Amino acid sequence: MSSDEFGPINIGNPNHELTILDLKTAFEMIIGEPLDVIYLEKTQDDPMVRKPDISRAEGCIGWS
Repeated sequence: MSSDEFGPINIGNPNHELTILDLKTAFEMIIGEPLDVIYLEKTQDDPMVRKPDISRAEGCIGWS
């Protein structure tokens, strides 16, 4: 956020996928309560695997 770069820069871990269910479970462990989930149909362009391309982050801001 403090760089002079303009536009989106992907920040993520391309070597480890975390599902929304994994994230929900982690939050439940932190708050000590179950969370409600609403399941929706996938959209037509929803990727099966999310693997961020962090090459711009590496080149522009030195992040890895």
